[in-house]
Amino acid sequence: MTGSYIQAVQYLTEQNVNKPDAVWEVKEHRQYKHRSLDSNSYFWVLVNKIAIIQNISDTEVHDRLLADNKAYYMNEEGGIDWKVSPIEPNDFGLIVEQVKDDYAYYIDSKMKVSLKKDSGELVKDKKTGNEVIGRVYWHIKGTHQMNSKEMSRILDSTIYEAQKLGIETATPTELAKMATLWENRYEKHNHRI
Repeated sequence: MTGSYIQAVQYLTEQNVNKPDAVWEVKEHRQYKHRSLDSNSYFWVLVNKIAIIQNISDTEVHDRLLADNKAYYMNEEGGIDWKVSPIEPNDFGLIVEQVKDDYAYYIDSKMKVSLKKDSGELVKDKKTGNEVIGRVYWHIKGTHQMNSKEMSRILDSTIYEAQKLGIETATPTELAKMATLWENRYEKHNHRI
């Protein structure tokens, strides 16, 4: 069921009359201006073609493009969201964390810090007794989290790379049509819950 707050309450009220012991899960659909799903699909088609020609994995191409086209998460103070971790980054300077059914991406800032416990004492490696040094990572968005402008930037970079490898790409008119189709589809679903 999709609809406004009032429609959702009405629907759940009607359902509970017949099923008083039922448990319902309600999710809010936030009105972010996300990138076109068609653009994201096209991005992954190109990533796959690039990976085949370069004889590497789709993940490697994806991670390199994310690292080259950083779309930072901003914190409440207006700065880049960040974290400290002792984990070493991959070849593209990223660490990837699985969060439920999603992924969070962080890029190496090239800064190192000593990790401290809440008490203020340094964290020591249990085996060696040495101080644990962590790296500062900046939080960046995956393509599924990017807005239209961020997605456009990474897609342009992907298209440029594909063209350098001789991969046929969509024309600017076809790309504009993809964006327009999505915008029309997006407007029809403004009242999802």
